Amino acid sequence: MPNNMKLKKLKKAGKILAATLAITTTLTAGTIGVSMYNALHPKNVSNVSTPPSQTQVVNDYINTIKYNEFFTYDEQTESIPITLNNYDHMQLIDYIKTNSNQEFQYSEYYGLDEALKLYYETEVNKSLESSLLNSDGKLDPQKLVETVLKNNEIYMSGDKNTINVFYKDLETTEITNLCQTIAEIANNTLSPTQLKRLANTLTELKMFKRTGCASNAYVTDNITLVYNPTMTNNYSTIKGIEGQDPEMALKSVIAHEIMHLIQYSSSDINNDNGVEAAICRMYNTQGKDPKIPVDSLWLTWALEASAEMSMSEYLNTPTGTYAKKIGYIDSYNLSRFNELSSTKDTLENALFNPDLESAYNQLGLETEEEKRDFLNYMYSVEITQSDTPDFFAYYQAKTNQTLTDEEKLAIRMDIREDAVMYLTDIFYTNLANAINEGNITDLNTVFYLVRTWELDTYNHLKYTKTRELEHAKNFIEWQHNLQENLFTSIANSSNLDKNDIIGKYNEYNLNVETETGEVTKNCNLDSFNAFQKYYLGNAPSNYSTSEFSHNSDVYEYMTNSNQRAAVQKALK
Repeated sequence: MPNNMKLKKLKKAGKILAATLAITTTLTAGTIGVSMYNALHPKNVSNVSTPPSQTQVVNDYINTIKYNEFFTYDEQTESIPITLNNYDHMQLIDYIKTNSNQEFQYSEYYGLDEALKLYYETEVNKSLESSLLNSDGKLDPQKLVETVLKNNEIYMSGDKNTINVFYKDLETTEITNLCQTIAEIANNTLSPTQLKRLANTLTELKMFKRTGCASNAYVTDNITLVYNPTMTNNYSTIKGIEGQDPEMALKSVIAHEIMHLIQYSSSDINNDNGVEAAICRMYNTQGKDPKIPVDSLWLTWALEASAEMSMSEYLNTPTGTYAKKIGYIDSYNLSRFNELSSTKDTLENALFNPDLESAYNQLGLETEEEKRDFLNYMYSVEITQSDTPDFFAYYQAKTNQTLTDEEKLAIRMDIREDAVMYLTDIFYTNLANAINEGNITDLNTVFYLVRTWELDTYNHLKYTKTRELEHAKNFIEWQHNLQENLFTSIANSSNLDKNDIIGKYNEYNLNVETETGEVTKNCNLDSFNAFQKYYLGNAPSNYSTSEFSHNSDVYEYMTNSNQRAAVQKALK
């Protein structure tokens, strides 16, 4: 039997097996899981009571075919050339704009108007003066050591408070090593102006040890670096057990915190007018009356994710923490794939700017609508990835409700869907532009990008989980319609049959096996610049394919479920 026939049979057998497992496997949830599901979705609770002798069963995953996209591949075939003429391109763009289902449904409770008003009214007097630079304009590690020792003495000579009572002095050698690392990273990565900003901030730097906390290390808003040698050593040991370099693990912890110090280089060291860290602003500071309803410009997820990604880039080592937060930065970058020229265009780098306008310029956000949507996205992710009691307090006050934890979780899941819809809108606009501009000239490359985006959105929404799907239905239907209109536009411009394109996409695999037995990507990225080619080629490796189903399969499942529900309703 020819090898290609074997591959096809293997592929089909894998799909059949996956479908069988999906249909026949039923997972039993405990009473706690059942109660939580019912609390989130009371409308789905059956009116038929369960006999005491029976156990109520809830399927964790919906019955759809599951695909491991990285291990499913077919023989290499010739790709079909395509185009998207100006007329069909404009029609598609118009469809995306007019039929966008993207809206931030809870944004009226984000308090962005109040936060932005205060942002533009607040004068940040950032000085570039510092005694920590040498004659070459570089950060001097010895001067920094002397400054830290002096600041430590002054800070600990005052009254003990709820914070510094847990601090212990670091050895001078430890402080020296930390200061040398700060100087090394800063001098190797920052421009002269950035170095001046940082050096001014570091005049307030303090360093202490704290062993009774769960963090490896952290930086406070009063520019104190707190180091936990016990947790850091444990972290290094774990990484060593996992097969990683323990010494590199230690370096990554320190480098991550130094990236936070660089973020604080936008601080004017005056917390009376708020706390500045990169583009983020905190106006409701501890111990003071709130100035705004919601601190929606303080984005802890973005600070942590960008710090970890910058550490990874500097040390040339994989990220070790904050995977979900990093995923939202990666998704933002991927959605703009046709706009990227180098790393300077990425969100993680734009976040290190000292103000919003600089970030807007770096990201190419020009209109007020684009800027506002961006901020809505950023705070939407903050709600999904961080603790935001001020948002929920404001929401409850405005709606006169008292939310349970389950209801708060449901709101978070709806907001997560909004964020993914925002990114999807941008992605399909970039995809349409890339085809029209000639960066994409074949059908397989279109399929590669569409499938990659499906994987990306799935990794956020996890919509094959029964509970998760309840908060992703709008997205699934919307993305289905976007795909259909994309394929229709391509078919019209390329003299192809839309249904044939859809059929080919349903059978498409990210990877193919060449005649020589090499497994390679099933696309052609040669028309993109070097950075785009690298970024797009490596994008799928960021995702998990566990329990992944194609959007079309989930849409069909939803359609069939709705039809069954309609029939049952009619029969009552």
